[in-house]
Amino acid sequence: MLLTHYASKRRNTILKIGLNQARHSHSMSWGTIIWSMVASACLALAAIHLLIWCFKRTAWTNLLFSLTAVATAALAYCELWMMRAETPGQFGTALRWLHVPAWVIIVALAGFVRIHLRAGRPGAGSGRESHRLTRRRHRCHRALAVGTGDLTAAQRIGPFFAREYAR
Repeated sequence: MLLTHYASKRRNTILKIGLNQARHSHSMSWGTIIWSMVASACLALAAIHLLIWCFKRTAWTNLLFSLTAVATAALAYCELWMMRAETPGQFGTALRWLHVPAWVIIVALAGFVRIHLRAGRPGAGSGRESHRLTRRRHRCHRALAVGTGDLTAAQRIGPFFAREYAR
């Protein structure tokens, strides 16, 4: 009886020590948790609307909404990548990749508004307009030199959701 009590007490102590070590060594910031929850909610909505589109191929708004939701999840990932960047190079790379899902969101929302709400000019989503939008983005990108040569140092800012992030 005494031996079982000792073994049970020792096992509980080991479990408590293990839980405390896991709690302190593998902590996850609130920012990571919230951004992951946003991305997973977007992906769940995207999957639902993609399934709807698969069963009813004429429901283009569902496909565009699904595309918007996937791009929003990718945008959340890029933002998290930027928050966790250790060097200016990593931050600049994440910032450059952030433009891809942002462009997809703009194009998908324009198509969604055009089809679902029947609003806007008929040629607003055409290739000519999207080409003009892309040229304008490249001009602004070059003029501002976003993510190319402006980043020389990464500085940590105060605790944001109990973790420091790069500024």
